Amino acid sequence: MKTPKKIMQAARGEPCTFNIVGHCTHSNDTVVACHLPDGSGGSNRLTGPLSIAFGCGPCHTAIDQNLLRKEDAEFYMRRGMMRTINRLIAMELVKI
Repeated sequence: MKTPKKIMQAARGEPCTFNIVGHCTHSNDTVVACHLPDGSGGSNRLTGPLSIAFGCGPCHTAIDQNLLRKEDAEFYMRRGMMRTINRLIAMELVKI
């Protein structure tokens, strides 16, 4: 399922939700909606619409290029995803 355009665009100007120590610049200028693996398919398949996190360029690179230990990457991806979902709820783009 494709992530709605409004959710993808919502990342612009938002803070990074990964905040990976040693990588995050804490700059809102490069933040995009980063797709995260959710077990719905292979590495080249789109993930579910809420399997995203708002990530700055360096954090996105750290995740995409496997620059972190697997356990650390899992922690940062899941924390970023939950922070992003909470932000999307606050922005009224997701309702529960």
